[in-house]
Amino acid sequence: MPPFIEKMPRAVDARLHIVKPSEEEVRIQVATDMADKERFEERWLVVTDQRLLLFRESDQEDVVQMPMDNVAGARVEPLVGGGRLEVEHKQGEPAHLYYSNSLAPKFAEVAEGIKQLSQGQSLNLPNELERSRCERCGRMLPEKGGICPACIQKFDTLKRLVAYVAPYRFRAILLILLTIGVTLLGLAPPTLVKHIIDDVLTPKAEFDLLLLLVGGLLGIAIISWVGEVVRRWLNTWVGFRAIEDLRAELYRSLQFLPLRFYDKRKVGALISRMTNDSDLIEVYLLFDLPYIVSNSLMVVSILGLLFYMNWELTLYVLLPVPPIIFGSSLIWNRLQGYWRRWSAKWSRLSSHLNESIAGIRVVKAFAQESREGRRFDSRNRALRDVSVSAERSWLVFFMITNFFMSFGAFFVWYFGGLQILRGELSLGELMAFISYLWMLYRPLKWFGDFYSFMVRAFAGAERIFEVIDARTEPFGDPDARPMPNIAGRVTFKDVAFGYDPGKIVLRDVDLDVQPGEMIGLVGRSGVGKSTLINLICRFYDISRGNLEIDGVDIRDIRLEDLRSQIGLVAQQSFLFNDTVAENIR
Repeated sequence: MPPFIEKMPRAVDARLHIVKPSEEEVRIQVATDMADKERFEERWLVVTDQRLLLFRESDQEDVVQMPMDNVAGARVEPLVGGGRLEVEHKQGEPAHLYYSNSLAPKFAEVAEGIKQLSQGQSLNLPNELERSRCERCGRMLPEKGGICPACIQKFDTLKRLVAYVAPYRFRAILLILLTIGVTLLGLAPPTLVKHIIDDVLTPKAEFDLLLLLVGGLLGIAIISWVGEVVRRWLNTWVGFRAIEDLRAELYRSLQFLPLRFYDKRKVGALISRMTNDSDLIEVYLLFDLPYIVSNSLMVVSILGLLFYMNWELTLYVLLPVPPIIFGSSLIWNRLQGYWRRWSAKWSRLSSHLNESIAGIRVVKAFAQESREGRRFDSRNRALRDVSVSAERSWLVFFMITNFFMSFGAFFVWYFGGLQILRGELSLGELMAFISYLWMLYRPLKWFGDFYSFMVRAFAGAERIFEVIDARTEPFGDPDARPMPNIAGRVTFKDVAFGYDPGKIVLRDVDLDVQPGEMIGLVGRSGVGKSTLINLICRFYDISRGNLEIDGVDIRDIRLEDLRSQIGLVAQQSFLFNDTVAENIR
């Protein structure tokens, strides 16, 4: 459904069919969320080719109608926390429709559409608008047109991170197999200790058996050490290459994003995604992800051994596990919210640092050093506060987890001791059971740390994937027309353009420049001289009308062919960190 024909509730739709003849075509049909400047209420604005109608949510109230012949125009007016659509009458007072800030882009375009229809023009509105709310849950998005953190599937994020390891699948598989081998080998020492106690020390058996069992412990320790060294090496090799590929893809995405993307974001916030967010993912890939396999395998294997050795004691061991799992599920969303805010605060701090250093000449010229220092302190404190809150929540969870885990050991010592006194369990079996108990609790304790790092990494990954998934400029469009030799005829036909939705800065522009013709654009600052050049370079696409190069719509030309044949001297010189010759090129 087009963005300006929204689906009506059944009751309102029924009322529309009562007051609107079937032959009238609906051109605009949108909802607002405010009744006036201070009261929220859903209302519907319907514009046909003959009338403008306003429906209130209540069935008892009448429909406000206005003939299009009596409409002189429309404009939007920003207010505190929202805005107002003003429909001008040719005779009488103007009509007003209020909306919140989240709907401002939509009603800016609606005003432009009403203006077109009132002047007898054909309706020409964009096919899509940047979303300010999530289409699924209705929450406000952190950035317009961005992703909704609440609706992201965490497993999908994990799959995308693991996909960066796929090119190195041979070493990754070898790493997994080695991790499994080292983990299973680590389960043998408690069993050997059991045999030392029950078969050597208690009956005071021969020395050769003791030497054999201790030698087995030594051999396992050496093999485990070698395996751990090789595993760490493989893990580092695969992890650093995966994060290198992620950073490279992020950088390439930043290079091919349109200028509109940068107009709405701060440079420091984008740099923060390349630095802080990618660092979080790097730590996750290098340290957290490999331990998921080893610790999960460790938990499953130990539980199997414990049930095999003594199922009654194993049930006592598992008593603290349900509250730990329940607490983990409760703290997950809270920690995720904290670390998402932490990333946002870091972005604000980075943006402020970038702006203050880039504009240091202006800061000094107006003696604003102290003011900039206070602004930095404010952002720095905000980052500190959210970091402290996140760490406090994690620390409470970690301490409570340790507290519950200690009860399992008390149960095993008490009930296991009773079984030894009754002759149902040997001392070696109890010692092995307790060793496996602490081996089981160690991964469970680690899962508390794992939650903290994983939530941070996922929050950073979502912010990076938001940039990677953003719509890029149409380089490599297979339907684009190749034009390796452009003659240079530039034609503007009724062109309109606005940097923001509904805020037109160029209107009804007609211009025809012949190949080889030299012209000069003259006018005061802000009239649109640079905007015309931006449109010719296709840094932005026109809102309405036609812009042609050699008689071909500029949107149909291959972008590489267009820009490679344009010479541009910018208003402000920029030197890249390279040679003079490369900068000239």
